[in-house]
Amino acid sequence: MSLIEIDTVLVTLKRPKETVEIIPRWDFIQSRILRFYLCDNPGYQISPNFNFLGKKWSADDRHVGNNWSWRPYFFQLLALEAAGDCRRIVTSERYRDFGSEILCKTLPLRLDDHRLLMVDVMADE
Repeated sequence: MSLIEIDTVLVTLKRPKETVEIIPRWDFIQSRILRFYLCDNPGYQISPNFNFLGKKWSADDRHVGNNWSWRPYFFQLLALEAAGDCRRIVTSERYRDFGSEILCKTLPLRLDDHRLLMVDVMADE
């Protein structure tokens, strides 16, 4: 799935608190993706969390407005971009997800000049 397709999914999922099943052709269980959300350049979350649970997507807007810029991976991504290195993938250290206690990592990906796609994926023990 391309970033453009993911961005299309985000626009569709912004409908109020619906559980949406719009990408049946991609196996999100095997992808190990837990959730994704958008941040702006200063680090503020500008979209709901889009969670994948029970073979369904749901939107959770409780974290909209949180600032994630203090996380080390956020600084690393911006520093690499400032140095002209836009091809390297930055990942967080492994951590336990607050809600589920699942071991995971966050991958920040640049969508455009103003937005970052943050993807939380399951990590190996």
